[in-house]
Amino acid sequence: MGELDRSGIFKEIEHATCALQALGKSAILNDALSQAPKNITIEEPLVQLVSHDNERLAEEAAVLLEKRGPAKCGFAPPRTPDSTLTSTVWEGELGWSVLSRRPNKNEESLPSAPVVGPSEAQRTKEGNTGPTVDSQTGPRIQVVDYGDSLFFTNDHVQSARTLLGLEEGEAEIKQCVLLSIVGSALWALAGSKDPPTMQEVQEATMKARWEVFHAATDADGALGQAPALLTTAEGNLRVFTHDVLYPHHDKDVRSLAPYPISLLKNVEVAL
Repeated sequence: MGELDRSGIFKEIEHATCALQALGKSAILNDALSQAPKNITIEEPLVQLVSHDNERLAEEAAVLLEKRGPAKCGFAPPRTPDSTLTSTVWEGELGWSVLSRRPNKNEESLPSAPVVGPSEAQRTKEGNTGPTVDSQTGPRIQVVDYGDSLFFTNDHVQSARTLLGLEEGEAEIKQCVLLSIVGSALWALAGSKDPPTMQEVQEATMKARWEVFHAATDADGALGQAPALLTTAEGNLRVFTHDVLYPHHDKDVRSLAPYPISLLKNVEVAL
């Protein structure tokens, strides 16, 4: 290990968390014992960590990989992405974009997709709901963006705002997971061509935010103090609970499993 330290192979992770350093160094040491050290880099351990069950560890590894930039050696032929998402075009309170993915042989016979534009007139004329398929670009699905800010304007959920420590009129940011899930559920349940309005989504998401907060409060009391060693499942649950109980925290979509919202009772969510 001393020889590896002196080689500078760990320099890129010297400011990383203790957990990432421990896993990265262990992987490098195992490789060093099985092959010549000159062929070892920190890149492969980081690539493996990107798929780690611990979300924060995976995100940290991804950031470190991005700082490395593209690989300089070897040859990799250009690869067509499996899916593409256009830039979001904001029209009023809603954002619009189009998700496309490469077609497969079973989809080529379906009708071509309409040209989806940002204007309300064009969406109304050509249709904007459900996937359509083009033999060249593949399935195309119109995506609606409700942003990430949740405003607690409903008197019924003012207690949630108070418990979260938000000031009067202050929005809770980083709530895009709840807003998008609620918006999708409302749209599916309504069976309408047009998506729900921002006001409808905000009101339903306020209720959903209170539901998950209430459930996480009960769970936090049951979990108690964290032990020295945790299973991956319990570690994830504690992270989900923390993110729900504190304001302005991103929500992992998996947190809807331990903390479901009533709106999804008769809705199947596909991710």
